[in-house]
Amino acid sequence: MYQPANRAAADQSQRDCAVVEQEVVEQAQEQDPDDSQCGSNLQDPVISIDRQKTQLSMVLKGTMAISLLALASAASFITWLWWAPRDGTSWRSWVLAENRTQLSITFASLIIRTAIGVLASVATAMIASVVIERHGVSLQAVAQLSITRYASSGPLSLGPLVLKDPILDTRARVIILLLILTTLSTQFTSSLLTLDLEGRDVVSLPQTIPTFRVPALRMNGLHWQRSPFFAHAFAEHSEVAKPIDGVDDTGTTIRALLPIAAQTTREKLRDFQGMARIIDSRVACMRPEILDFWECEDTVTNGSSVCGKARLDKNIVRSIGLGFQSYDAEQDTFEIRCPFEPGFPAKYAEDLGVPPVQPSWALCWPPQSNDEAKKHDHLNISLTSSNSRTELRYDGGKNQVPSPITVSGQLGISKVSNTQGGMGNRHGLRIKPESLEASLSEARREFEMTTMRDIYPFRGDDLPQGNVAFCITCQQLNSYTLADPVFSQIMDEAREHTSSPARVVQALYFILSRLSYYENFNSFDKETARITTFERAVIPNHFGGYWTLMAILSVFLATFALTLGLFRETKYSIPENAWHTVAQISESPELRTILRADFRES
Repeated sequence: MYQPANRAAADQSQRDCAVVEQEVVEQAQEQDPDDSQCGSNLQDPVISIDRQKTQLSMVLKGTMAISLLALASAASFITWLWWAPRDGTSWRSWVLAENRTQLSITFASLIIRTAIGVLASVATAMIASVVIERHGVSLQAVAQLSITRYASSGPLSLGPLVLKDPILDTRARVIILLLILTTLSTQFTSSLLTLDLEGRDVVSLPQTIPTFRVPALRMNGLHWQRSPFFAHAFAEHSEVAKPIDGVDDTGTTIRALLPIAAQTTREKLRDFQGMARIIDSRVACMRPEILDFWECEDTVTNGSSVCGKARLDKNIVRSIGLGFQSYDAEQDTFEIRCPFEPGFPAKYAEDLGVPPVQPSWALCWPPQSNDEAKKHDHLNISLTSSNSRTELRYDGGKNQVPSPITVSGQLGISKVSNTQGGMGNRHGLRIKPESLEASLSEARREFEMTTMRDIYPFRGDDLPQGNVAFCITCQQLNSYTLADPVFSQIMDEAREHTSSPARVVQALYFILSRLSYYENFNSFDKETARITTFERAVIPNHFGGYWTLMAILSVFLATFALTLGLFRETKYSIPENAWHTVAQISESPELRTILRADFRES
């Protein structure tokens, strides 16, 4: 075993071993030097307390300080990148720059590997000094450890010592193993962090974009004959309808059409502040009280119809927050007409096998019948969303209507119709209620929401945009407008997903309004709006790699601190002084003996 001591101790050690130089040489030729348990001396007679305080030079201390500072900076940056608030401006600016996240992680990993490599080399020199002076090793390993104090190639160079030396102290063995494992592990820093990255939507920084303004929605029967191309995104504010027997009410439904021509921008939109076209999409259907009815001729279907006189309960109308206007002020009644046969044209009903129908009558009010609502068609409002969306296309082929989630989801058609779903669950945007109320209060003319809710019943069977037939196989007649097959399929799809006629009418009229709006967006002056969008970016979305790296760094720093504490108790080592190392080796009688033995063998 090799341990430094003073000269007297060395002489005593030599007497105790009872060997002379020649005997040591002979024994060295007969046995493995690693099995030698004799003491050895490495002493520098000029070492003093003042010299001890300067074991680590200012250059080496500065190198350690710079490495620790670089390591702390890189770890802090990675922590910020992983844990910073996702709505922070600095974080969003950083991750939204193309490839910046990946490049910054690569650069931070390089700094960590370099800093760990430098500190590991210093720690290797220090633990070699500790082993030589305090714990001892086999005589054959003394020269290697002594040189390691000056020319350290990292903790991996001490790997054979950990595996082969039988008398190496357990604590030193653990320290060397930890230095080797943590140093090697940090070489995979970039790979560990990359495992946590994932492509996600990030809210962009606010930007101003050009928008358009369509002064009014001018719809007529011809719009029913046009085919919608896209299920354009929109914003909505809805309220739960009050359940009343005999009333099918969608509840207050205010929708905003986005004045943005680019489809990609509409799909990625997260926040919007500016002027937008507002549509009151509330539809209320009520079961009327039939006062009288008679058979009459229907010029629309060329068949029989039922005409009659009906009345609505004004108390019920007012209870759901609607106004009322009748065509007979004295009786509060109005005429109705309903085709007796459901097919178009009716004369083919028998050939087509149309079964007898038990009509369930209801009077529906769509907002497009109210001219008062058009006075406040544009409002300065705020829109927001929690996710991006995809605008599906009506391809005009076999699957003209998008998937059921588009019709029943985006337009609010479901079997549970009177629930507050919110546009967040329908892949759309939400109108901020406070923004809507503020915009209404700041409107130029005095305005009340109830003005948009007054009921204007249909005159006879006339719809606001004329008589419309939703029938794919029907023939065109002058008395009604044959709707485009897309509308017919949408109607069939809607009826499959809800038993609410109000929801069906709401869906059809909103699609019609949206079609009229977007076909005119290139005809009017542009305005501006302030928006944020969802942008796809590669960001840290998991934490397994991060925590693994932090654990590795923590173990390394703890090991380095322990090594530094042990090294401060040594007296005879100056790690960066090569001549000091050579002098100690050359002055050791035991090492001279081993060297002579090795030389003679060679």
